[in-house]
Amino acid sequence: MLPLSRQGTTSPAIVLLHFFGGSQREWTEAAAILSSNYECIAMDLPGFGEAANITGYTVAQMAGQIAETIESLRLNGFVLLGHSMSGKLALCLAAQNLTGLRGLILVTPSPPSPEPIPEADRLQMLGLQRRRADAAIFLDGITARPLTGHIRERAIEDFVQCSPAAWAAWLEQGSKEDWSASIGIVDCPTLVIAGEADPSLPASIQERLTLPHLSHVRLEVISQCGHLPAMEAPEQLSSLILQFMRDGS
Repeated sequence: MLPLSRQGTTSPAIVLLHFFGGSQREWTEAAAILSSNYECIAMDLPGFGEAANITGYTVAQMAGQIAETIESLRLNGFVLLGHSMSGKLALCLAAQNLTGLRGLILVTPSPPSPEPIPEADRLQMLGLQRRRADAAIFLDGITARPLTGHIRERAIEDFVQCSPAAWAAWLEQGSKEDWSASIGIVDCPTLVIAGEADPSLPASIQERLTLPHLSHVRLEVISQCGHLPAMEAPEQLSSLILQFMRDGS
């Protein structure tokens, strides 16, 4: 079972998965808003956060551990939310028709196909070490609204804590995996959220590589926001999530 935190009690639950280099703590601000209306369950993925010592970094291995953890919780319905790296994992899980799944939310997700990371950027990220200075380089390179104060400190700590093996595995293998054929077309109510100024996976990439795999989807774009909406714009992100939940996820 993966490490997780829970707050709120109302069903359906929202299962929150984090971005590459982050942890369940990226959802601190958003979950504080969302949990007034729904139970929020935030997980650490293998190699990150409190799961830094847990192995199994392929897409199938990570998705399997998420599915086992969700099953152990015996939820009365849930919406699965994947962000960036975990967007690809969430799509894989949604394609498996998990029992109790009522909807899917993808925040700046990695697409089912190989993630279009320029090779120079991939090599640059592979060269980053688990230190604060490199964390700043990584975070500043993917955000449009600079992270400040305790939010920035928390993001730096999560970057430094993550497993070097997990970091390399996503860049060298996970992000390159092609699940397009396996995922096919997911018939599940879905909200895709992009950052207008996301340098990594903007709306144009979502329209080209992610939306064709979704039969019942709405795309929303947060203005002046980069790749980390949960930390750059938690109020705006939460508002979009709550609207999706109310509309009948």
